[in-house]
Amino acid sequence: MADRVSKGKILINQMKSKSGFLRFFSDDKLFTIDASHNRRNDRWICLDADEVKPFMKTKNPASNMVLAVISTEGDVMPPYFFQKKETVNKEVYKRVLEEQSIIKTMKELDPQEVSRACISFRRRVDSVVKNGGSHYE
Repeated sequence: MADRVSKGKILINQMKSKSGFLRFFSDDKLFTIDASHNRRNDRWICLDADEVKPFMKTKNPASNMVLAVISTEGDVMPPYFFQKKETVNKEVYKRVLEEQSIIKTMKELDPQEVSRACISFRRRVDSVVKNGGSHYE
């Protein structure tokens, strides 16, 4: 918790002094390609148990990693799908960002809309510091 508070305070100080600072927010997600099943929600109403289809789960389902990047100016990079079994490290991230030519592709979105979404970042960091690093949502 203390680490989140200290990092939040550093971010707030940077935002005060460097208002023209351009920040990039990135996220990668590993998607597995397999059916999902929830015992509570997936109910069968039938007279005979043989009518219920069995649920088969794959031992090693196929998966794919996706990277998306957005900036505080409202620029957005389209999602990048990595190759299967590709090891993702800082060199690969740098190569992907250079290949995708962020500046060209980010001009397609409305900058004001994305800028409004990024403005809430400051408020969220303030909430983390105020709550001592604990979750507030």
